[in-house]
Amino acid sequence: MQEVHQTSATFLDHIESHLEKMHTLEQEKEQSPLEYIEQLDRRMGWKDTDLTLYERVHAVQSVFPEEVESYLNVKAALETNLKVDRVDEPLMYIHGKGFEFQQFGIANSHDFNDETLVAYTLALPNQPLISGHFDPEKTVHPLHDLEKNNRLEKPTLEALEEHWHNTLLEDEKSLFSKRSAPLIERHL
Repeated sequence: MQEVHQTSATFLDHIESHLEKMHTLEQEKEQSPLEYIEQLDRRMGWKDTDLTLYERVHAVQSVFPEEVESYLNVKAALETNLKVDRVDEPLMYIHGKGFEFQQFGIANSHDFNDETLVAYTLALPNQPLISGHFDPEKTVHPLHDLEKNNRLEKPTLEALEEHWHNTLLEDEKSLFSKRSAPLIERHL
């Protein structure tokens, strides 16, 4: 009987600990983005440290893996002043590139080969932000990461792929026009 009480007490302690952790996470979500980042910096012991994006993402992932997406979402919102309620087309922010949120097709077309880690945040109309990260040696671009990890429903993935392909076609048309214009002028 004593063993049953010990087992149930341990189980209840585990449940209570989990509920406290969930309550803390809920409170953090209600904070402003700046308060969230400041608290995470304190929890991670990052006061006055100059870490790369790669180091920060991997540190958060190793200590609080459930917070990586929230961390990237908040960083993107703070760094770009994005108004999520004003998003009317798919936009994406590539962390550490120095760009604001861009049309999805443009952001997905960047060259990621020289990066150690690619962290991105996706903004879709009427949906919460979606963030992720990947190693460019294993994954080609954010759309590939979203698909590989089943982050979005198939119709949404297909729509994003169409945005990306349209961007690639526009780039190709533009390049063709620039190349062919001098040839056409010479023949006139």
